[in-house]
Amino acid sequence: MTWLNDILLRSPQPGDADLILKWENDPENRNISDWNGPYSKEDIRALIRSLNEAGDQPEQIRMMIVDSGNYCYGAVDAFQVNHAAGKSGIGILIAEKKYRRKGIASSAIRQMEKHLFETYGVDHFEARIHDGNHASIRLFESLGYSKNATEHNAILPNADYIHTFELKL
Repeated sequence: MTWLNDILLRSPQPGDADLILKWENDPENRNISDWNGPYSKEDIRALIRSLNEAGDQPEQIRMMIVDSGNYCYGAVDAFQVNHAAGKSGIGILIAEKKYRRKGIASSAIRQMEKHLFETYGVDHFEARIHDGNHASIRLFESLGYSKNATEHNAILPNADYIHTFELKL
């Protein structure tokens, strides 16, 4: 299997609610986001509805990362999408450790960047990564993102600093 060719992005569906709920409430994932859970299943159902009903200029886009058999590896998010400025935040989760470092995240990020550029004209991306998340820092650097800012962290429980990495197409 060639990971890069077999990875697809699709919109979240109601049937993804249990899986997304598991990811969002996983204590390990709390350390990499500005998590304010715990979330309920109804919270996640509402999130899926809002993502799928966002209209022509959504502020958040979540895509599920799947293969041709619809196995779900994780999700890639665009957030704080500023259509006028052509700018968006971007984040990635490969849920199971055994699927990390196989090119899935790289493929998903590139597909999301392409989707945002072709659909909304977004050509400026930012990834905010805490100082202890070395794998994500290496991932985004390998994709051409460069660190442009570091700030003291007041949100994430296990990080002193948040680094912002940027890519402009």
